[in-house]
Amino acid sequence: MTTVEQKLELLGIPATHIKWLKEIKLKSAPIGYSPKKDIEKQTIPVSKIVGLDLRGESGYSWWEHFSQERGELPRLAFLVRRLVTLGLEDFKETYMKEEYAKDLSTLYFPDFDMYIGVNGSHRITMAKVTNVEYLIADVSIMEVKDIN
Repeated sequence: MTTVEQKLELLGIPATHIKWLKEIKLKSAPIGYSPKKDIEKQTIPVSKIVGLDLRGESGYSWWEHFSQERGELPRLAFLVRRLVTLGLEDFKETYMKEEYAKDLSTLYFPDFDMYIGVNGSHRITMAKVTNVEYLIADVSIMEVKDIN
């Protein structure tokens, strides 16, 4: 029987990347921040997306979310089928198309130089799984709340 890992390797995802997905734990958004500015359709590095807001669980790996052991990502199967249909490189290219970025949004915390996915958690998770370098998303820049 072929494992999920083997199937991903056949699609072109290296075993070393799968190992990384199993090791890296999602982080949660820092407490005490509020939106400062919203920017539409920005190119952001996927490597700086460190967590998912509502559908993710901090402290658990990207792999645990992809395999649906954690988080709430029931529509991943559709994206896996799309990956198989398009092939790895064409699938990765969709992340730089604005029509694919519809309703994809993140929070950016400049104090930590990190993003948290808000909308589009399934697509963000698949971007992590397929090692996408950049994606287009709306960004809310976060700043420390003024307590006065």
